[in-house]
Amino acid sequence: VNKDDFGYMLGSAQVGMLPNGHWMAFVGNGPYSVNGRAALLMIDLTDGSVTSVPTAAADSGNGLGAVRLVKNSNQQVTDVYAGDLKGQLWHFNVSTSTPAASLIFNATNDRAIPQPITAAPSVMAHPRGGNMITFGTGKLFDDTDSDDSSQQSIYGVWEKPYASATTRGELVPQIIVRDPVASANGRSYYDLTFQDVDYATKRGWYIDLNQADGQRVIYATTAIKNFVLINTVAPVTTLQAQTCDNNGKGFTWLLPTLMDGTYDSTPVLDTNGDG
Repeated sequence: VNKDDFGYMLGSAQVGMLPNGHWMAFVGNGPYSVNGRAALLMIDLTDGSVTSVPTAAADSGNGLGAVRLVKNSNQQVTDVYAGDLKGQLWHFNVSTSTPAASLIFNATNDRAIPQPITAAPSVMAHPRGGNMITFGTGKLFDDTDSDDSSQQSIYGVWEKPYASATTRGELVPQIIVRDPVASANGRSYYDLTFQDVDYATKRGWYIDLNQADGQRVIYATTAIKNFVLINTVAPVTTLQAQTCDNNGKGFTWLLPTLMDGTYDSTPVLDTNGDG
């Protein structure tokens, strides 16, 4: 194993069996490895051997974040999804004897600045084939990260079969309504200005986070039927900590995964406290 791919791992290892019967632990290599590249680490639980699957032969200042496993009908791991510190979303095919990475998406903000992906994405089958990958951007592990107010986003990207990697230019923006639409039990509820996604011409959607300075995604997204649950956080800055203002902010979003107009009318949140 090339131990120079080992960095400071950001997510918990995920365990599953490959189609060849080997039980493996899968984990992103994280930042600050000697090689400086993003790589999926596959650890054989029988003998401890490690297979490193890099996204590029050479790189610097990069690392792979937390991973999401996809299994077949036999509950065997066939695919792994994860993002890296340079905003690249990757698909690892681990069903063969030579695992390989393919690029799905490049996450950049409206100033074309890469947005780091550290939390595990969620994966849902797309009705037109392929998968719908939902994830957020942001990081919180370096000393200066809490003071970083750069624009971060939530993305829903269609991994269209036989298509090349895409960017936000092929996605439809969804806008957060900054004023609460309802309040109950000390909680505020927010809405989006929805724009339906036509998957005949587009590859998904994105939301630029605007509810608080420094808002970002550092927790794994969770698919729930046709929805995705996403927790965002705006951490306490250095100045706020010095003035004893230690109240960071958190926002939870439950969003339709496809954003294509085929929404379920079943209520999912009680916004007026009447049960």
